[in-house]
Amino acid sequence: MMRVLRCLHAGFVPVLFLVLAACSNGRGSLDDGGAGGGTGQQQPPGKVTVGGTIAGLSGSGLMLQNNGGDNLAVTANGAFTFKTSVDAGTTYNITVAAQPTAPSQFCSIANAAGTATNNVTTVTVNCSTGSFSVGGSVSGLEGSGLVLRNNGGDDLPIASNGSFTFATELASGAAFEVSVATQPTRPAQTCTVADASGTVGGGDVRTVKVSCATNSYTISGTVSGLQGSGLVLQNNGGDDVGVQTDGGFAFPTKIPSGSGYSVTVKTQPGAPAQSCSVQSGSGTVADRDVINVVITLHIDPNALVVPSEAVQSSQTGPFVFVVKPDSTVEMRPVVVSRASAEETVIARGLAAGERVVTQGQLRLEPGSRVEIRQGSGAPAPKEPAS
Repeated sequence: MMRVLRCLHAGFVPVLFLVLAACSNGRGSLDDGGAGGGTGQQQPPGKVTVGGTIAGLSGSGLMLQNNGGDNLAVTANGAFTFKTSVDAGTTYNITVAAQPTAPSQFCSIANAAGTATNNVTTVTVNCSTGSFSVGGSVSGLEGSGLVLRNNGGDDLPIASNGSFTFATELASGAAFEVSVATQPTRPAQTCTVADASGTVGGGDVRTVKVSCATNSYTISGTVSGLQGSGLVLQNNGGDDVGVQTDGGFAFPTKIPSGSGYSVTVKTQPGAPAQSCSVQSGSGTVADRDVINVVITLHIDPNALVVPSEAVQSSQTGPFVFVVKPDSTVEMRPVVVSRASAEETVIARGLAAGERVVTQGQLRLEPGSRVEIRQGSGAPAPKEPAS
């Protein structure tokens, strides 16, 4: 102020204005701020963006991150830019937070990290679809020659039970369909496939299940020449079938492939007594029904036939009471060739024309006298009708 007063005292008013202008620093202050040019603030750094391009993307759910945050969901190929700008001169680091699925893909990043001095557009994301194998398990396999097939090709021979895997991998999102190209034989089997088809996801398929079961077949054939009754055939010592007339027959129980069969005559026919022969009666079941067993019957002209009730049993074997000319009985052992409910064929022990007792044997002993009653006497052994 003293300086201003001196100016006012010494001169004219215009001089005062000049002095004030010279003393002012332009901000309404009388202090010139010194010779250094002022106390100005530093300007903040500029902002830049970070981004790049994506190629090969076909799945969904791809998520990118910058510096562990600023998540960016990407749905299509082309350019991308993170929503949040960064200060120029700071670093960036782009990573994949979530890989795409449906189909499953793996995305890799080139030029992922650096310093963002300007807008970054050089980050490159490349995605490729993953490939996975198709397989499963086999159970119940006993035969040989099983071949599995996937999608109409890629055939895979299977030699044993356990796991299997097709040689050709399929891209995620691709369909698979497993089938049986060739069924096993020796023994013949039928294999079925469960969970056979679907879509490859994000990992190997191991859910296909192949189950094999051995096929069973009917044993059958033909009978010819049958005149009597009571014919019973038997397979493998236990599966019986009665036959009443000429023609076809079949055993009720099927036999698994690879198993044996043996057809025999359990009961020969009687009234008249006949003998049976069996041709092609045994073998091993292959991969189809057995239809060629042949049973041929004929009448034995030399067979001695008695009513079956005439034959009795003892500790020493079968016997009959033979009526002698003096009407007494003789207990005579016999050898039975075959028997039915009505008639028994005697191989040895009787002669044609001899008479046997058919009723009341429990009351007899050797030398007992018998009376032949009209209509109920002891018929003589007879020869079969020819």
